[in-house]
Amino acid sequence: MRQGDLVLAMCMIGLQKQETENKGNFCHEDGDMLVCEFAGQQRRTLDRSKVQKYEPISHGRLMAACKSEFPAVAASVREACEKLLAPEDYGNKIDVSEEDTTVHLCGGYISVEPAAHRTKVIGGIREFPGWEVSVWKNIPATRDNPPDTEQIRVKIARGDLNVARVVVETIFTLKANSFFENVSESRMAHAWEDGEL
Repeated sequence: MRQGDLVLAMCMIGLQKQETENKGNFCHEDGDMLVCEFAGQQRRTLDRSKVQKYEPISHGRLMAACKSEFPAVAASVREACEKLLAPEDYGNKIDVSEEDTTVHLCGGYISVEPAAHRTKVIGGIREFPGWEVSVWKNIPATRDNPPDTEQIRVKIARGDLNVARVVVETIFTLKANSFFENVSESRMAHAWEDGEL
């Protein structure tokens, strides 16, 4: 590594209570250790095993690559859903936005968007164009907070067929989880009525 190279390191910075992945810059070697600088000019001396060279992809390159791959991704997601799932499983409609390069299913509950896919290479970690499949999770209201939603990443995949596979797996997993949750609640309700609880 050369001075100034971007790195990803597992370490604690500032008030962090546990080691997390932090972006920084390589400064110099100190024997078997590496000295790296992080946000706020915080320098840490770290074991080599905790530091990897990092090559991010620029936003322009990411969007250009995803725009060219988008028609194949949208077609593969549509074909996989139509052939493997019932229409009500994916919300009867697949919304494709060429302008935003996004695909939405289940009334917007599941989305596919451009994202950087990190891959380990010989020299460290490198980012490539990919697609993020995410779901929106409802957060119930509490006494102090109103109900809310949170976007949860399921996976970042590369290639149109991998994206379609992740979408179908996600829909099937959500459907299966809902089925088993409903059966469990039904059994508990019957047990309560019968006085078994």
